[in-house]
Amino acid sequence: MKGPFCIAALAVVMWPAMAPAADTGQAPAADGQWQRVLNTEVRYLSWNSSGGNSGIVPGIGSGGGTGSQIYVPMALQLTGRPSNDVKLEFLVRSGEIWTRQNAPTGTVSFSSPTDTTISTTASYFGWAGIQPFLSLNVNIPTGSTIINNKSSDTNMDSNFIPTPVFGEGWNLGPTIGANIPIDESTIVSLGVGYTNRGPYNRFGAFDPITATQGVARYDPGDVYTFNSSIGHRGDRGSIQFSAAYSIETASLVNGQQWYEPGGRIVLTGKAGYAWSDTWSSRLIATYAHTEKYQIAKAGAPGLVDERLNSNGDIYRVAVDTTYNKDNFSIGPTGSFLYRARNAYEATAPEFVPQRSGWSAGVIATYRAGQQITFNARAEHLWVTESNNPDNVGGGGVVIPGTGIPASMTTGWLASLGAAANF
Repeated sequence: MKGPFCIAALAVVMWPAMAPAADTGQAPAADGQWQRVLNTEVRYLSWNSSGGNSGIVPGIGSGGGTGSQIYVPMALQLTGRPSNDVKLEFLVRSGEIWTRQNAPTGTVSFSSPTDTTISTTASYFGWAGIQPFLSLNVNIPTGSTIINNKSSDTNMDSNFIPTPVFGEGWNLGPTIGANIPIDESTIVSLGVGYTNRGPYNRFGAFDPITATQGVARYDPGDVYTFNSSIGHRGDRGSIQFSAAYSIETASLVNGQQWYEPGGRIVLTGKAGYAWSDTWSSRLIATYAHTEKYQIAKAGAPGLVDERLNSNGDIYRVAVDTTYNKDNFSIGPTGSFLYRARNAYEATAPEFVPQRSGWSAGVIATYRAGQQITFNARAEHLWVTESNNPDNVGGGGVVIPGTGIPASMTTGWLASLGAAANF
């Protein structure tokens, strides 16, 4: 969905089926000992949108809209070494979302849990020069796929937030790979993953006669992912580069092929440097590109290629600098996101306009002893989106009022969290 919900959490980047991080030697040292980490956070978002087309995108409205959201993610991680050669990791994540949206077209409010994900990874250190690993990720459908009898007005933009939808079907994703130490400071990681995504119900066509929202059976395509990364850690700094390429099979709606995405590549660079004993900085840069979709068209026997690529390239940069003193750290943070203008013909319904987003704020952490760490964040967010021209109907006639004008959305994001080791 374009509009108000797209404002959240610009600096958060979560890509599926990535290989686990290379081992840093900081796992529990003694055989048979386990480390447990409970992590939770309360994130509050408020936004104000300058406008849009209320007939096309309910909740934005020609007079703009306002809203707020509270998101509480939770995670429990268990890490241990049954023996010196084997490391096991278990992770359970879920959350709860409350949202209220006000616009000239009305008010939408709801609360919903998110899906629950369970992952486990086993790494083996008994071979010289290579550390193979095997992981399994499972998505349990504890969230909601249809909210308030519809979902098109409540789904959020995956370009900006880590939870674009609140529920899917059962997903099962194994990954196999290996970490390869080059020397004491440099490590390479290679992996391949597969995610089987199960079907679920979602909103379908709206029936104007009965004024009811239809329900469709959506069967998303399975995903194959290939990952690689290289990381180096020095006395004061560290740097890592990673690349992931994914292929997705066709998605079905009510048993019929609907679309098949093109190949997707994601490139990420991370760097950190300690300028002194008290000052340090971090930088994360990401680039994503997706090839042409194959889409269903009336009269075509199967899926056909798009005339032009309807996927704009996405660029993300996030940076922060912190001052560290004893158990406390604080510093500024900022991020920038740019989605390039779409190459698809501007008058097609699939047109996705150019978008830019910025965030600026402050982050802080406080370590209360060895077991508990508190973290806080406050950011101001800006998103500008170019106009979407009026659509063209049959016979090449422009349909007035079907486009969406350029919009500006601003908001505040605040969070307070804690991690407990026990």
